[in-house]
Amino acid sequence: MKKYIEYYRDNVFYLPEVTPEAIIWDEDFAKNNISIMNIENKDDIASEINELSNYKEKFMRYSQVMFGTANVESAYRQFLTNWINKKDYNYNKIVQIINAIKNK
Repeated sequence: MKKYIEYYRDNVFYLPEVTPEAIIWDEDFAKNNISIMNIENKDDIASEINELSNYKEKFMRYSQVMFGTANVESAYRQFLTNWINKKDYNYNKIVQIINAIKNK
């Protein structure tokens, strides 16, 4: 049992959030992008998206607003690029985890 616990402690890693979408979602980025759209009720739409608790739903609704479709791949690319450029806490934590795995 002790060996199992040691192995687990040394070799099992977790992402800093529950889902990848939660890691890359940026409320300010979404709000800023929505604010430049030529649509009515921008603030209401941004608030509606922010109030969604499921990040997959946030991305789906954001995609509908920004691209007129529920295809979230473009939204993922936007947010992922923003996240990489921003290098927030989660980014640094994941880099640290990857380096720890790489150095094993």
